[in-house]
Amino acid sequence: MKLIIAHLAHDEFDSVRGELRDLGVHRTTISEVRTSDPRTAITLRYRGATLQTHLRPCLKLECVVGDEQSSVVQVLRRHMSEGETVPSRVAVLDLKELYEAAATDELFPDDPRLDTALQ
Repeated sequence: MKLIIAHLAHDEFDSVRGELRDLGVHRTTISEVRTSDPRTAITLRYRGATLQTHLRPCLKLECVVGDEQSSVVQVLRRHMSEGETVPSRVAVLDLKELYEAAATDELFPDDPRLDTALQ
């Protein structure tokens, strides 16, 4: 198993998500993060003051994959940003063990309130 972490531009998310779902990767974690690029600064104006920042907003996608690792990496690399707005990255890490929480119906199999809440 591998843990794949990618930084993507916001506008790439929908197309990446669709292609990953086609590959059978349905569970992903998406976080809004900021990346730091020391090469270029963004100049902002706020209430008349000029500010410079090296932080760029982007999305961090994480997913755990098995045999389909190379296909997922190909999808992510195909959607990497070419421009200067977001420095795109893809990291593939070895994952020794994965612990998943049990589903709610497995935790409380005989609780009638669960059936009512899920309807």
